[in-house]
This record gives sequence, structure tokens and C-alpha cells, in this order.
Amino acid sequence: MLCCIGAVARGVTDPDANDASPTETSSDATEQRTSSEPDEDTDTTEEIEETELEMPTVLDKNAAVAKDELERLGFTNIQFGSVDENNDTIGVVNPTNWTVVEQSHEPGEMVFSDAVIVLGCVKNT
Repeated sequence: MLCCIGAVARGVTDPDANDASPTETSSDATEQRTSSEPDEDTDTTEEIEETELEMPTVLDKNAAVAKDELERLGFTNIQFGSVDENNDTIGVVNPTNWTVVEQSHEPGEMVFSDAVIVLGCVKNT
């Protein structure tokens, strides 16, 4: 079956199945591509709109809950860091086992939605 798929992808067709030659098929595809090109007068540059959001407080919340709340508000780059001096952990692997004790942006601060937000966490005991 793979052999047949490869043959069709290269423009080899069954002569009984279709009267179009490989050349006609490739020119049809070229016409389709060129017909979907934008007009010269149309501005096609997509502008990414940066959104500023007010940073809430997520201190003393479960890290997974805090991340969910921030994502629902529109923040897209939330990271965790361990500030737990009592545990020899490399980092926050499962946020549900951690509590937020620090946040990189103050509550009420206006922050871009794609800015890095670091939540400092301690492991739940």
C-alpha cells in the first residue's frame, strides 16, 4: 500500500482511472495556488496584538490552581520554580503537590499576556 501512495504522490496515475496527464494535474495545482494569493492592494501582514492584563495575587494557592487561574485570564507563559529549602527537589514536576509563595509580578501590576510569569513554590507536606 505504501508503494502505491508514493507513486501517486510522484504524479504517476493509473491511465484507466483518470484521463488527465501528470503535467495537467501539476498545472491545475499551480493555478489553485496562484488563485489563492492575495491582491497587491491587500495588506496581509498579521499584527500580533499585545494585551496587557492586570496581575492577580496567586499567593498561598495550589500551584496547579494558580496556573489555571492565570491561563483563564489570558496569560500564556507561566513557569514554576522551587523555593523550598526543606526539600532536595530539582524543580516543580507536579504542580498539584506545590503551593505558590512568591510571584514574579506584583498583584495589580499591568503585565503583557505573553510575559514570563514565574511562580515560586514550596512542596506540600
